[in-house]
Amino acid sequence: GGSLSIYDELEAKRKNCLRHTLIAVSALGAGFLMSFLGLMLLGIPMIAFGFIYLGVAVGRKNKAFKKFYKDHVVKAVLEEFLDEVVFSPETGIDKRIIENTEMMSMGNTYHSNDYIRASYKDTEFYQADVCIQNVTSNGKNTQVVTYFKGRWFVFKFNKSFVYDMQIKERSFAYAKVRNGWFKPKESRFKKIEFEDDVFNKTFVTRAVNEQEAFYIVTPHFMQDLMAFNDAVKGNILMCFVDNELHLALNNDEDAFEPSLFKKLDPETGRRMIINDISVITEFVDKLKLDRRLFK
Repeated sequence: GGSLSIYDELEAKRKNCLRHTLIAVSALGAGFLMSFLGLMLLGIPMIAFGFIYLGVAVGRKNKAFKKFYKDHVVKAVLEEFLDEVVFSPETGIDKRIIENTEMMSMGNTYHSNDYIRASYKDTEFYQADVCIQNVTSNGKNTQVVTYFKGRWFVFKFNKSFVYDMQIKERSFAYAKVRNGWFKPKESRFKKIEFEDDVFNKTFVTRAVNEQEAFYIVTPHFMQDLMAFNDAVKGNILMCFVDNELHLALNNDEDAFEPSLFKKLDPETGRRMIINDISVITEFVDKLKLDRRLFK
């Protein structure tokens, strides 16, 4: 059928990219060997050629391979499971959207791509891969601390949260809440403890208004969040801000990326993509976002 020819074309692009990668790597290897043997005049140009080839030719082919995969393979599967899909691999979530929650340390380096906007069971959301790092250099050494690498989701609701709230898994390191001296008392965060000890051990909940926190975080909600947490890889941060629920999944992965080193058959390819989509569907299903008080 039609899908086979798409996978054939994908495979041709993958092999082409791999072939050029091997050329570049061979040139680098040969260059380093010659330099090691003292043949600098041959070695250094060879190394330069290898790096340039890797950066330009391989970079371009790799980009084309990934673009083809996302435009033809990923998009089709997304449209099968989600409604009103807009998939824009080159763009991401604007840094200010995350910054404005004031619940995440932003570091000084930000990158985001694979933007998807869609709806599932009438719940609208958008998501993207996000990487937040802090890069410092003292001239000699450069230190990179990764604050967040994974997927960031924003679910939209037509019920407003009057007050802000944050639920973070204890292992999620770089979340924050703003509680300045200058905040009026009624808009400061308080740590909320619930009856459920297992939940309190796993998650830290901070809310501006205790009553609203108990209204949202019911015993059912806690069970469902823990079930979701068990089902996904990575540490979770949830921010309830301005009618939106931010879900950050810190799992050190890029979603929707094909492997350059092995052939992708339609079955495996589909499974990988469904696996990445399932984070969204699981979250809406497990937390019953379509039926709960968020309406």
